[in-house]
Amino acid sequence: MLHRLVSGLRGDPRAFFVLPKGSKMASAILMKAAAEFDGRRQGYIDVPEWGEPDKPLRIWFRAPSMREHRELVKKQIDKDISVNADAVFRFARTGEGADAPRMFTDLDDLKVLMNDVDPAIVLRIGTKIMKMSEVAKEETTGN
Repeated sequence: MLHRLVSGLRGDPRAFFVLPKGSKMASAILMKAAAEFDGRRQGYIDVPEWGEPDKPLRIWFRAPSMREHRELVKKQIDKDISVNADAVFRFARTGEGADAPRMFTDLDDLKVLMNDVDPAIVLRIGTKIMKMSEVAKEETTGN
């Protein structure tokens, strides 16, 4: 059964619904929901410019969570083009799978992405990562 959690007055528009604390049903539902999202949250993009002549570099990435996506969108709203470099820096992986190491880990890597790499390529990769997040958001919200 759902309970309304309110702070202060009844009918507070900031109130939200939660399952009772310790609910086994909530834990089971959240575990299934997280596993389902994790299973379709991986993607890749081939980047010919960064690979070998006959073998483009394949950059795997993990789509941002809703919280991470919100942080990136805030930058987009401010028209901060560095959002693409941030997305590449934070979500690019060296291989397939949730445990694959990040491709870029040092803040110097972010500086290079922002200052010394073709912005069109960074934009293309960052856009793909952000689109993956949008698709995940649309599939979960029905929009």
